[in-house]
This record gives sequence, C-alpha cells and structure tokens, in this order.
Amino acid sequence: MIIQYPNYERSILNISQSILKAYGLEVKYATIQEIDSVLKTKPKHVMFILLDGLGTNILEQNLPSSAALRKQQITKLTSIFPPTTVAATTAFLSGQLPRTNGHISWMQYDKETDINTVIFRNEDYCLIKIERQTKKKIPSLVLKDGIFVLENRNFTSPSHT
Repeated sequence: MIIQYPNYERSILNISQSILKAYGLEVKYATIQEIDSVLKTKPKHVMFILLDGLGTNILEQNLPSSAALRKQQITKLTSIFPPTTVAATTAFLSGQLPRTNGHISWMQYDKETDINTVIFRNEDYCLIKIERQTKKKIPSLVLKDGIFVLENRNFTSPSHT
C-alpha cells in the first residue's frame, strides 16, 4: 500500500484556483498549469464533474489504458486533508483549505452554540433525529443579524436514516 499525502499545489483545491484565475479573480493558492492551458480559451461555461472516491489508482487497476476516462486524463491530482467528501467538495467550492473553511466532516460540533451541525444540510443533527422520530416540525436556532432566533423548518423525511 502506498500512502499518498496531499499536494496543495496539485489538489482539488487548486482546480478552483485555476478556474478563478481564468476569469480574472483573485487566487490564494497555486493553480494547475494543465488546467490553466485548457482555460486560456476563456470558455463561456466550465463543467466540473467530481466522481467522489474515484482515484487514479482505481482507474488504473480496473480500466485498460484505452478506456475513455484514462485517455482523457490530463494530469494526476491529490485530494486534500482530511480526504472526506465534505472537506474535498467544500475546498473546491470555497477555494479554501478545510483548516480555513472549517468543513472537515459530515457533522461538526460547535461548542459556542452546543449544536451538532450536519454540514451539507446546515441543520442540527439532534433536531433532525427528533423530527424523524416524531414526524413533527421543530423550530431551530438560526443566526440572523448576529443573533440566534427560533425559526420553523419544513420537515422532510429522507428516504434513509
């Protein structure tokens, strides 16, 4: 087994930096030369497809070199640390490292508010569990104008628990 450490000059974070640079916006981290070259044409639209958990090692072990996904690969990149879905996608979307944006896992505890937040839903995990069990709407604390206020949320029962 080979341990691959993040390379913060060639990671998912740096893809967003290349996109920002291509459109004349400020970048804080290195860009990726191969992506910069593609974006020099100033395309009207850029589509980024993230195949979560699909590393180059999986492609190389399971697809022949003639497969489209391998033939179209222009470079190899690393993830960030921690290499979780939340941390990686938020790093790409925000253009910031997880240690800066604070999104490192699915749930995070905030000591100041005593809330376990489900990051992608921006909701209190305890309230979600209670709503699932009782099938009732529960007001939640929402930060508005610097103060926490109670706000009713629409209850949606997810298909999974």
